Amino acid sequence: MAEFTFTAYVFQEDVRKLKSETGSAVPKSGSLFGQWTSTGNPVVHYIVPSAVYRADSERYGTKLWDGYRLCHIGEWRSVRSLKRQTEDRRHLLSNFKGGNPKRFLVLDVDVTDVKPYLFEGGTQWRSGKLESLEGENPFNRSDVDPQQSTGQHIHQSSHHQGQSTAAQGRDWLRPQPHPQLQPADTRNSQWYSDPKGNEKLGKALEEFKKIAYQNQVEMSRDINTQDISMAFKDQNAIKRWQVHFPFNFPRMGAVLIENPHLPSMCKKLQQPTYTNENQAVKNMISHIKRSSFL
Repeated sequence: MAEFTFTAYVFQEDVRKLKSETGSAVPKSGSLFGQWTSTGNPVVHYIVPSAVYRADSERYGTKLWDGYRLCHIGEWRSVRSLKRQTEDRRHLLSNFKGGNPKRFLVLDVDVTDVKPYLFEGGTQWRSGKLESLEGENPFNRSDVDPQQSTGQHIHQSSHHQGQSTAAQGRDWLRPQPHPQLQPADTRNSQWYSDPKGNEKLGKALEEFKKIAYQNQVEMSRDINTQDISMAFKDQNAIKRWQVHFPFNFPRMGAVLIENPHLPSMCKKLQQPTYTNENQAVKNMISHIKRSSFL
C-alpha cells in the first residue's frame, strides 16, 4: 500500500464538481484557493471551474484574498491517466505566476478519482490522500462565491474561443493567476481552522439558514482577527440578527446581536459557554425564535 505523507481536504460537493469536469476528451484545468493548516496540509475552499477565463480567475482570487484571506494554493487539471504525467506537474509548477512558491498543490482528476500532489521547494513532490469534508462549502454560496457575488459570468474571451482544441487543452501550462503569494495560514486557535472545524462551521450555517428569510445568511470574516460573523433576517423578515463567533467558540460564547442596523434598538446578547458547538447554536436559534415569534 502506498504511503501518503499529507492530506488534502476538499468538500464533497467540490469533489463531485471536479469529476464532472472530466467528461470530455479536452483537458481542463482551474485554480485552487484555500489555506494551509498548521501541520502543512492544504484545505481547498474554492475551486475555479475550467470555463472561467484566466483574467476573471485573477479577479476572483483578489476578492477571496481581500475578503477572506484565501490564497492561491495550487491548480487542478483533468488527466487521462492518474499514473503518469509527473513531468507535466513539474511543468505546471515552473510556469506558476509569481515565482517559486513554498508549497504548491496539484489535483489530478479523472472520472473516478482525485489524486493530490504537493510540491515543496520547487522540485520535490510527494503524493497524498484526499479527504472529503461533509456539508455545504460556505464559499460556494451566492453571497460569497466571487463568480456570483461580483456579477461576473463564466465566459471566454473571443481570443480564447478562437483557439484550437489542442491550445485550449494546454491552458494549464500557461502562467497561472496568483494574486497573493503569502501563506494563508488560518490562526491555529480559530475554532474552524482545521478540517473538522470547517465541517462544524458548515453545519452552523445550515442551522441558521433554516430560520432565515428565504434561507439567506451572509457570512463574513474579519481580515485581522479572522473571526467569523453571520447575518440574516428572521423568517418573517421583521428583525435582523447577527452572530459574532469568537476565536475559541463555543468555550467562549458567541455574541448574538438583535437589530444591528438600528443603533437605538440594537441589543447585544453575550451567549453562555458550551462544550458542544451544536448546543451553542441551538440555544441561539431558540432565543431568536422566541424573540421573533417564530
